Amino acid sequence: AEPWPGGGARGAGHNKTSSKKHREPAEIYVIGTSHVSKQSAADVKRVIEAVQPDNVVVELCRSRAGIMYASSPEDAEQQQGKEQAGMLSLNGPNFVQAAARSLSLGGGTAFLLRALLAQSPQLSAVTGQVGVDFRAARAAGEACGAQIVLGDRPVEITLERCWRAMDGEEKWRAAKLLGNTMFSKGNSTELQIQVGEMAGKVDAYEAQLAELLPSVVDPLIRERDVFLSLTMKSSMAVNGCQRVVGVVG
Repeated sequence: AEPWPGGGARGAGHNKTSSKKHREPAEIYVIGTSHVSKQSAADVKRVIEAVQPDNVVVELCRSRAGIMYASSPEDAEQQQGKEQAGMLSLNGPNFVQAAARSLSLGGGTAFLLRALLAQSPQLSAVTGQVGVDFRAARAAGEACGAQIVLGDRPVEITLERCWRAMDGEEKWRAAKLLGNTMFSKGNSTELQIQVGEMAGKVDAYEAQLAELLPSVVDPLIRERDVFLSLTMKSSMAVNGCQRVVGVVG
């Protein structure tokens, strides 16, 4: 999104004219969370109930919005018939429309990566654990009458930018990692336990990512941080509101 001095961000619902009339929220609260931590979910609920915001901005895009509704892999499947997507699934009431949108946003490479990740047994095994903070944000936000705002950059664009940023060696390492997630024979219960243990090790995993795929850190983490900050401050969704709560992992 292109920032306009003293106004809103173009590309975030504003055009050149409306961006100049944008009024930033009076108060913005940002909650740093772990997507697999029950304590984070409790913190999100407590803050939203205390602040009573007009908008709750979550670190999700349209393609991953189903995470807010699914409490188990079975729930994720059921929600796909209600215009909600699974973790990275292309299933839904209109597959062709979802596929066309994904292709238009990220191109063929990102579409293929998303489709492969959506079929990963490891991701499917932990669907119910990931996103407990987002589910708490949705429930608490809806309870206080807040608007739920999808504040993240589309995953298709992020995947495309990550792939384009990597050199040949990093792409090969990434391909091997993807292969491991696709063909791993790990027990689903063991995978769920491993994900649960991630709650207190977020910084360590980020450091491992920086060591293994250093070119991915900017498009995967830093660029999205900027995008999310603009959504919370300068997007049309928060124009003129009093309080905003952001839920960011």
